Amino acid sequence: MAPPAGFAGGRYELSLSKSGLLIPRESETGEPFTIFISPVVLRAHPSSLPAVAGAELLLIGAAFDLHGQYRCLFTDASSNEAEAKTAEVLNSTAIRCVLHAWPYEPTRVSVALMANAHGHALSLVDGNDDVHGEAEVPPCPDRASHPKRLSIDFVEGWDLFLPTRVPSAGGSVLTIRGFGFQMDQ
Repeated sequence: MAPPAGFAGGRYELSLSKSGLLIPRESETGEPFTIFISPVVLRAHPSSLPAVAGAELLLIGAAFDLHGQYRCLFTDASSNEAEAKTAEVLNSTAIRCVLHAWPYEPTRVSVALMANAHGHALSLVDGNDDVHGEAEVPPCPDRASHPKRLSIDFVEGWDLFLPTRVPSAGGSVLTIRGFGFQMDQ
């Protein structure tokens, strides 16, 4: 059975009941049975976006710590890497990453969500809740180009147009700031 929506990741004691009565667990040690609920990233939305400063990527998953600290990292096949400006936990199933401009060529990038466990325990894939430091939230296959990693496409786009008022007679210089423009285009 899946945990209810909004369930935070971590270590939980498991017990069973029937009709409101606790069913005793037969155990040689008498210790409670525990289960680990691990955070996981399931998908990214949108699947492509202009890599300009302020663009937003939504990571959808489960068991995100509402008080946790996260970082969104983007890596291309050439191992170029950039970090999002912010990673805000919206609820236990969504994190919003606000981008810095991607300083490299438009391309497909892998998305990694890093959880900062400084000052608290973090349960991840193997149920080890003694992780202190930073760990990647699953799925986390080894290589940035691994087909099972979450990925998005950074595409050409623009985010600034100046000036916003020009005389109708023409002759004004317009500035467009964006991403992925080539000098020969």
